[in-house]
Order: sequence, then C-alpha cells, then structure tokens
Amino acid sequence: MDGSACKSDEEILARWREHFEEALNHQLGTLSSTLDNDANSTASDESTSVDETTLEEVTSAIWKLKNGRAPALDNINPELLKCAVTPVPQALHSTFIRAWRFGTNHPVSLSMLIGNS
Repeated sequence: MDGSACKSDEEILARWREHFEEALNHQLGTLSSTLDNDANSTASDESTSVDETTLEEVTSAIWKLKNGRAPALDNINPELLKCAVTPVPQALHSTFIRAWRFGTNHPVSLSMLIGNS
C-alpha cells in the first residue's frame, strides 16, 4: 500500500491481510544445534504458564502498549490496535491459538484471522 488512509472495508481488509502475511509468513531461520542444546538443558520455571493465552491476556497486553510510539515495520501503532476494541484482540487471540496448536509454520490467511476458516 502507499501509506494513505484506507477508504473502504475492502481496503482495510487488504491492509490487514498484507500486515499479517508479512508479519507471520516468513522464511524459517537457520537451524542451530547449539541453541537446541541450550534450550534442552535449561531449567523449567514452575511459575511460568504453559497454557494457551486467553483473550483477556491479549486484550490486557494491547492496552498496556504505550501510545505515541513510532510503529514497527508493520506500520501499525498502538493507538490503531486500541481503537478496534473487539476485533483486534479476537483476531490476534485466534492467531496466537492457531500458532500454539499448529506450530509457527502453519500458514495464516485472512479468513483465519476473521473467523471464516
């Protein structure tokens, strides 16, 4: 996109599709046996939850983002995430749950993000 404001629902959905495809569908990193060995030899922390994230946790994390910060590579700033009170946390939560259940290599599509999968 050219950076201008979206004028229709189709343009908004296209921008979200572009964002999530770029953010979530990337090339695999280089395998590292050293990192694998380090990860396997670390002590587990009993206080760290290993359960799926909840919608409430996602919503809380969004609201904790500081306003006025420059957007990252995705050009989505905290204020934009906060103004879509219901759809953004639900879409992110759905994405996180799918990644948790299927692994990071599971393809992400717009229909998955908006619940038509």
